[in-house]
Amino acid sequence: MDKERRISTGIDGLDQAIDFLRPGDTVVWQCEHISDYMYVATRFVTNIARQGKRIAYIRFADHEEIMDAAALCEGGANVQEYRLDPRVGFETFAVQVHRIIDKEPMGTFFVFDCLSDLQNYWFSDLMISNFFLLINPFLIRRQAIAYQPIDYEKHTYETISRIRKEAPLLVNIRTLDGSVYMHPVKVRGRNTTTTYFPLKITGSKWRTLTSSADTYAIFERFTQTGERRDCWDSMFDSVADGREPTDAESMLLKENIMRCLLGNEPTRFALCRKYFSMKDLMYIKNREIGTGCIGGKAAGMLLARNILRDEAPELYSSRIEPHDSYYIGADVFYTYAVQSGLWGSRIRMIEAEDYLKYAPDIRELLLNGTFAPSIKEQFMSMLEYFGQSPIIVRSSSILEDGFGNAFAGKYESVFCPNQGSLKERYDDFERAVKQVYASTVDPDAIKYRAERNLLDRDEQMALLVMRVCGDVHGDYYYPHIAGVGHSKNLYLNKQNSSSENKGMLRLVFGMGTRAVDREADDYARLLNMDNPTAPPMVAYGDEYKYSQHKMDVIGLKNNEFETISVDSIDKRDLKADPTLFMELDYPTAARLREMGLSASDAPDILNFRKLLGNTDFAAVMTETMRILEEKYDYPVDIEYACNFDAEGNYRVNLLQCRPLQTRGVGSSGVMPKIKELYFRTEGNFMGGNVCLPIRYAIMVKVEPYLALPEQRKYQVARRLGELNSLLRDKGTILLGPGRWGTTTPSLGVPVHFMEINRFDCIAELAYSSHGLRPELSYGSHFFQDLVEAGTFYAALYPGEDGCVFNEELFSGCEDVYAKLLKTDTADPIADVISVYDLGEGNAILYSEVESQECFLAKV
Repeated sequence: MDKERRISTGIDGLDQAIDFLRPGDTVVWQCEHISDYMYVATRFVTNIARQGKRIAYIRFADHEEIMDAAALCEGGANVQEYRLDPRVGFETFAVQVHRIIDKEPMGTFFVFDCLSDLQNYWFSDLMISNFFLLINPFLIRRQAIAYQPIDYEKHTYETISRIRKEAPLLVNIRTLDGSVYMHPVKVRGRNTTTTYFPLKITGSKWRTLTSSADTYAIFERFTQTGERRDCWDSMFDSVADGREPTDAESMLLKENIMRCLLGNEPTRFALCRKYFSMKDLMYIKNREIGTGCIGGKAAGMLLARNILRDEAPELYSSRIEPHDSYYIGADVFYTYAVQSGLWGSRIRMIEAEDYLKYAPDIRELLLNGTFAPSIKEQFMSMLEYFGQSPIIVRSSSILEDGFGNAFAGKYESVFCPNQGSLKERYDDFERAVKQVYASTVDPDAIKYRAERNLLDRDEQMALLVMRVCGDVHGDYYYPHIAGVGHSKNLYLNKQNSSSENKGMLRLVFGMGTRAVDREADDYARLLNMDNPTAPPMVAYGDEYKYSQHKMDVIGLKNNEFETISVDSIDKRDLKADPTLFMELDYPTAARLREMGLSASDAPDILNFRKLLGNTDFAAVMTETMRILEEKYDYPVDIEYACNFDAEGNYRVNLLQCRPLQTRGVGSSGVMPKIKELYFRTEGNFMGGNVCLPIRYAIMVKVEPYLALPEQRKYQVARRLGELNSLLRDKGTILLGPGRWGTTTPSLGVPVHFMEINRFDCIAELAYSSHGLRPELSYGSHFFQDLVEAGTFYAALYPGEDGCVFNEELFSGCEDVYAKLLKTDTADPIADVISVYDLGEGNAILYSEVESQECFLAKV
């Protein structure tokens, strides 16, 4: 080899043994004490600095500095020190190191602090080897030479094995009896007759130990005896009995365990301190697959249950159903990602556009990767435990369900009916896990993170695997009722407003997916908890039309998640009194009798009248939300499911709890002087007291929209996304027929929320003649997006009492659609969307919660 590519370690004997260093060599030093590493690093740096070569020092550990970069620079050395904080998390830290390596010139010499010290922050052997496996190939590509030490005694054989497999050079080093001993155990790409003999250095003298007597004496002291425990397991060993800490050291250990398992979100962590015992933490650890944090969704669910257990023990013991869950630690996600080879794309992600560009490739890698055998075994063991009970694989990312960032509906959750042979069930489960992992690069999730400046934050994906709440009913599995609840009602009108504001429930029959997904093409039961028995706010005779007609179930025979007609179920399979949930549709029965037909042909209506009037269900849910809000010191958003027996007994399964992202009502604005009204409504709005100047009104016209073929309806949604970007911060209201965000284009415009998130207000218009009716889908993911974005919402019912809608006044304004989008007359969407310029300072959107008045007026 060319002599210019042979680089000295600064130690003659070592140079002779390994035939010098080469560009692309990473030397992993296995040492007992950091002083041993400093011995070799100092000689290496001194030699390189003398030649004027570029040196980069990656400083992150608590141990003493390996080199004094400032002093070296003063002496003329070309040295740069980078100080990094591993507490930012694995992903962010690894990306930072990658970018430093990329920024430095080709052939730079890198000196790292001890990788083992990363255990102090990540508490996982697995993540140490993951970090090395990510960084080492990049160092090789950059033709760098790097020194990286590890503490031999702190790592499992598996960790050392993973590092040994990828490291170009691996050298053991010890100081024994005043001499330094080095033993190369791996040197890639070259070999000498003395490469793998130990080297003894005493002062300035060195010699290779080749005699059997010498080598035996040294190797005996170099040998690692006994398997090493993973630092994750070691952390739990001393608290395995579950006793509460009594001294400062054990209290600090409990804090570390909580941070490792439950995350660092400050407000939630303060609550966890109060409501998680050591037994609680050990239970989580024993139910965890892999290592690492269990994520925000899992932590929030457990915290809410513990609050109820400690603050309302009678309610908890009599009405709350125990959960049955496993947790797949966040470290499993990163290990899977590393093994799937997606890191090359990940490090190129800086801006939101980069994330969107590389997302499809990363998604494919995540969907087609392979899990480590040890993880597969744990998956299999868990499935054996669940048997054939349906399960759900739920996202539980580090940032999810936190104070300020709900991530509602941004990541997937996948049901596994869990029928068939163990192999078939395993294959379905693994696909579900990969599907949730792949949702981390969903465009909506990326845009959501970008909107909140979270792209540079660690977003590890843990998973919550739950036995589905429900029972077998004929060929199907489902709970009797499910839904979502808010401890504060943000959507008030004259019929449901009160000074108490005990919250709101969204209630469905069957699986709760129809309560959280806005695409459901019928209606959930909306309950104002101040008066839960009040009938729905629809005209007499329309209650059936605007009630739930379909239900989501797990089909056991077909082994799939299904949507079926409520009328198709056999009431005898319910194992509970059907009249708790449904009763005859009396208005329809009366009409049939008037027509001389049999009233028995009238359908049942899901109105839950007996459930709400004859049981304490509403009172239990109100009290549950009240307690959680009080202890959170913040309104809460919950998901629940509930099962009844034949005697009417029931238990509520609390599936999720997170802070309800909401703004305050705000103070009333000054009533503007009105010239003419564009629209006015009494109630049916959300967003507090506002007085907003409006410049543009975007109108989707009902008849041209409904006349479009289905594919063109999706084009309308994409065009609104373009206007969303163009009219950001311009004072814009969006008006359209039916429901925004539905996936059924005949019910409204199928936009993604990120396509309308910049508008100041969105309004839904009812057109009874076309079967279109607004539905806020209170508690749905779409609703949560509205609240988080601070978007004002109004539902308008032209022709009904309390609502005025003056479409002619809008039409009298200039339509600037073509001017904004620079379209031509052939644009097929131009007849569907109008963008009315209301004039600068000429229109005000005004609302007042107390009077329940809301209007858009010309001023």
